[in-house]
Amino acid sequence: MAVILIFPKSPVYVLPFSAFAGAAIIAVLLLLIARKKSIQPSSLALSGIALGAVCHAGMQYMMVKFPGDVNAALIWLTGSLWGRNWEEVKLLSPWLLVLLPIVCILIPKLDLMSLGDELAQGLGENANRLRFILIFTAVALAGSCVAVVGSIGFIGLLAPHIARRLAGEKAKYLLPASALIGAIILLIADTLGRGIMPPVEIPAGILTAVIGAPYFLYLLKFEARKQ
Repeated sequence: MAVILIFPKSPVYVLPFSAFAGAAIIAVLLLLIARKKSIQPSSLALSGIALGAVCHAGMQYMMVKFPGDVNAALIWLTGSLWGRNWEEVKLLSPWLLVLLPIVCILIPKLDLMSLGDELAQGLGENANRLRFILIFTAVALAGSCVAVVGSIGFIGLLAPHIARRLAGEKAKYLLPASALIGAIILLIADTLGRGIMPPVEIPAGILTAVIGAPYFLYLLKFEARKQ
């Protein structure tokens, strides 16, 4: 958002780097929160939502302070595939070509990490180093995608939980299923957004939020029952 509004003449390839920087800052803050005590996934998600609200307030302030290209900023903020073409695919391709092989290499190690740090270290893995690499890769993938299509929320929450119910816990099935389901959710949201009120297009990010928010509440209730 800062690049779009404050430096509108910046080259387009700057966007993924700036989005990665913002994502990395928030990831570090979340890690600091998680290290203070044992924290449940739902609590970590709530912490992320709280930090997101602070960032959202900052973005709204920038739109008021630097209103020059506010239309582009609003489209990016809601998250949409409108106007996206092969140029954005080319912009995203270098990131995917570098990061997806890293994900494929690390898939077997994800199952080890799910057993806990002590057992993973007993089997010869450096848990802290591996966690850092995994988080860095996730942040880089999320940041680069957000730079291209905007902040389409709740896909990262919906897709893994649906995939876990369909594909099970093993990472070699869970990760590809999560990616496929996330893509399907995005395509459905975009298709509905184009077809509900033509010629007006509802941004995909709005529809994913409408679908995702009730599921998030269900997830919180489900975890509370488990506890």
